[in-house]
Amino acid sequence: MNKVKYSIFTPGNHDFKFSVNTLKKYCSESNFITLNTNVVDSNSYLNVFEESYILDINGVKIGFLAFLTREGGYNKEIIKKGNINIVDPFQIASHYVEKLKEKKVDYIIFINHMGLEKDKIMAKKFSPDIIIGGHSHSVLKNPVKSGDTLIFHAGAYLQYLGHVLFDIKDNKIEFKDYKLLSVNSDVADEDPEIAGIIEKYHSQVRDYINTQITVVKKEMKKSSDTLYYFLTDNVRKITKSDICVINKSSIRNGIKAGNVTFRDIYKVFPWEDKAVMFSAKGNVILSERLLVKENISRDKTYKVVTNSYVFERLKDKYNLQNIIVSEKSFRELIIENLLKEN
Repeated sequence: MNKVKYSIFTPGNHDFKFSVNTLKKYCSESNFITLNTNVVDSNSYLNVFEESYILDINGVKIGFLAFLTREGGYNKEIIKKGNINIVDPFQIASHYVEKLKEKKVDYIIFINHMGLEKDKIMAKKFSPDIIIGGHSHSVLKNPVKSGDTLIFHAGAYLQYLGHVLFDIKDNKIEFKDYKLLSVNSDVADEDPEIAGIIEKYHSQVRDYINTQITVVKKEMKKSSDTLYYFLTDNVRKITKSDICVINKSSIRNGIKAGNVTFRDIYKVFPWEDKAVMFSAKGNVILSERLLVKENISRDKTYKVVTNSYVFERLKDKYNLQNIIVSEKSFRELIIENLLKEN
């Protein structure tokens, strides 16, 4: 990102997965501004990152704020150890908008990781001139207007580059054009310096990541129950559990028919969530409407294995017993059983 010469970066929910301190470390090594308005230190209540930024272009002052969703499936332990609090954006946005106005900014831009629907609400409530958003993976070929605010979203996974063109004339900003550019070789030639940086890391994992683990006869689509059971069955078997459940939204890719590599499993389940085992009555599974293919008896006790994301959701609601947090991630256990059976 330093080589690409970013000006502003705002963290999304998954940027906290490897700990708050890891994120802070990377941000400290950056040549660009890390902007976030609603992540604060839980003791001092001071902003962890830059709360706002003002850019002066030919005398026109543009104020930036950035808001992060509170509904990002955060690991509570990571948030606690990181000593941070994610404040409700809707409770504080007006305060920071007013602070920018006191500094005589001409335009206000929100750089959000809130999702499109929340951006629409923020637009109507706080009236920034522009919102550049993320989190919902929305692909907007044209800007959405909510109130007087223009909202732009460019999808996810580096599929698109959102290019917004404004004209600054006579101390006024006028919207001119917006394009979604597909990120491929048709946009620009490969930069040899950046390609070299990527190769430095790719060379360390290439042989491993492309190693075959197993073979599947039929394609398993991302949203299919077939893929869900393929993943959960492997973890259920290797942990000798009765039931395995995960949140289906954690499955991020499908698997095509043919050879399956480490790369395929990482793409399907990219998270570092630990596997957690516990004992629980069947009513826990039935009440949460978790996807299982076994016939569940409400009063029977089962040995259950899940990922830490689902466990965090369950532990405060139910009396779970015999809790064991694995040293291995859920993904590692999927791979371990595939290697064992093949």
